[in-house]
Parts: sequence; structure tokens; C-alpha cells
Amino acid sequence: MRKDLGPDVLFNTIMMMRMRSCRTVLLAESSVDAAFYQRFVSGKDCFLGDAVGRLGVLNMLDRLSACSVPACGGIIDADADYALGRPKPHQNAYRTHKTDKETTIVDSPAFVAFCATLNVSMSAENLRGILYAAALPLGAIRRQGTREGFALDFKQIVYSNFIHAGPACDINQCCAEVKARNPHVDISLESLIDFVQDTRLREVPKSHIVQGHDLTAILSLQSCSLFGRHFSQAALETELSNSYTLAHFLDTTTYGELSRWEGTIAPRFRVF
Repeated sequence: MRKDLGPDVLFNTIMMMRMRSCRTVLLAESSVDAAFYQRFVSGKDCFLGDAVGRLGVLNMLDRLSACSVPACGGIIDADADYALGRPKPHQNAYRTHKTDKETTIVDSPAFVAFCATLNVSMSAENLRGILYAAALPLGAIRRQGTREGFALDFKQIVYSNFIHAGPACDINQCCAEVKARNPHVDISLESLIDFVQDTRLREVPKSHIVQGHDLTAILSLQSCSLFGRHFSQAALETELSNSYTLAHFLDTTTYGELSRWEGTIAPRFRVF
């Protein structure tokens, strides 16, 4: 099977749709993200597609632009952009309010509603702070690794090897876990520890460093002690998404940027 079959199908779907209607095109990094943002846009005016990852979104925007297809944009995770002061990677790419969708939700009033449904023993504000502190070392390694050009892989990280009751993170064990999962990368344990302690990140908001999937993985790992029963990471991410409403989305920079973009393509094309 050709590796470009997915992008080709999406591209052809968009081109065929434009022959029939003037719907705006918004691309997301996954089908889950597309379904999430679909709740906030006009279904009859705006098509949301899955371009498979940040690079997939950017490549498809370039491809559509090369064919002079108007009113095509994308919603991407900010990832390390805010922490590293990087400009947005494409004129019509609109980044998440925080590091990614999940971090945006946890940092919003939606997290308070989420905690209320589960009768968490501590306040949502305290739990949020504890989660950020537990996820920050791994987030710092991600960001500083990107800054220094190390291709570190975090997909096989075992959180239970360094996240303990609290939840709390053992920094040395966290760095040892990252090194153990990346034997192909020539980086010392001391360098990883330096990444965590890098003073350049002290003035950066934690919500621009921490990754949302780390937060939900830690929540899942500690769910029995926090919520009285176990929740899978997927179930927690679904519950968090369900707690996030239009009112919360309207308060984000993502919505503001999409609204301004809509003003440049209206009245023929609409987003909301």
C-alpha cells in the first residue's frame, strides 16, 4: 500500500467537497481532535478533517495552498512553540491555547467541573498544581531536548517507574527512564538532569511546558488514590473533553485567532 494513500484521500475529499459547496476546511492532528473541535464550529459551514499529526496538517496546508484552494486552515498542538519562543509554522495554522488540547482543558475551569463529578478529596486547584509539578520534569526534558536537537522518543515511557504517590515525580528516576528508553541517543544522565533544572524555563508558564498526555497518564496511574477507582488514560481524556464547553473554548487564543481568520475569508466562507 502506498504510504501517501491517507493524505491523498483527504486531499481528494477536500477537492471534491469544494466542487459542491463553499465549506471552510479545518484540519486537525487526529480524528479525536477533529471530533473535539467539531463541537465548536458550524457543521454546515466548516469541514473538519484528520491530517494525522502536526506535520500532516502543515504538509496538507502547503499542498492546498499550492493548488490555490482558499479558506483552508489547521488547528495544531503548540508543543514547544511557546516555551521556545518559536513563530507559528504556517500562516493558516492555529495553535492550541496551551501546550496541547489536554493541557488547555486541565488549565481551564473545565477541570474544576471534571473534579466535581468525581468527588476528588482535594480542591481542583490543588490537584492541578500537583499534577503540573509531577509532569514538569518530563515536560522540561521534552522541551530542552527539542531545543538542543535531540530526537528523544517518549512513546515507550513507563510512568510508574518514576511517578509515585502524591502524585510526585522522582527527577533522577524520570531522567533514568528517558535515557533507558532512548539507547540510540548519545546523551548522558547528567545532561537530562540539567534539562530539568535549566533556568531558561523558570519564567515560562508550566502549561506551556507540560504535555497533556503526561498529565492524563499520571492521573490514570494515580486514579485509585485520587478518585477511589481506576480510570484508563483514554477514559480520563474523554471525561475531560466532555467537561470542556463552548464557553471555555471562547476564552482561548485559538478561538480568537480563528475568529480573526474568519473575518478575512467571510462572507463566502465561515468557521463559526
